[in-house]
Amino acid sequence: MNKKYHEKGLVIIGPESQGHSSAQIQQIVNKHKLPYTVTTGSTRPFLPRSIPYALVFDASGTLIYSGSPDDRKFDRSISKAIKELEGRGGIPKSENKTDSTHAKEKVIIPKRSWTNSEGKRIIASVTDISPTSVVFKLTNGKTVRYAIDKLSEEDQKIIQNARSQIK
Repeated sequence: MNKKYHEKGLVIIGPESQGHSSAQIQQIVNKHKLPYTVTTGSTRPFLPRSIPYALVFDASGTLIYSGSPDDRKFDRSISKAIKELEGRGGIPKSENKTDSTHAKEKVIIPKRSWTNSEGKRIIASVTDISPTSVVFKLTNGKTVRYAIDKLSEEDQKIIQNARSQIK
């Protein structure tokens, strides 16, 4: 699903809510080579009736599906959300890998919210990761190199996970 819809704007987040340690989660992410963010310490306002369980939100953040990802309604809700996003102009061309002006630029982590150690937030994708820094591509198209150790602990873990995936 990530491969099929990522460039159209789909963002997949896997919330871990069963109390696994960060090391256990990282082991699962590495084993299955998950190409999306897995959060830790998640709480949920509901008890799913099955595992796996999926929630689909449209571009405005409205819940449009809740249930099993094996249900045909799940695929239809994804298609509906993607069509709505495309109707709004889709994802910015700077994020679209097929845009000829950015064809060589690789998006390692799709656009999301990042928080620094002081609690300040930005919206950006990641296009490069070095041992000590990351290159953010901001929504206005500008790129900024930023020290990884100045990010929140959670965001540092996301960067570490992504770095391990590209090695």
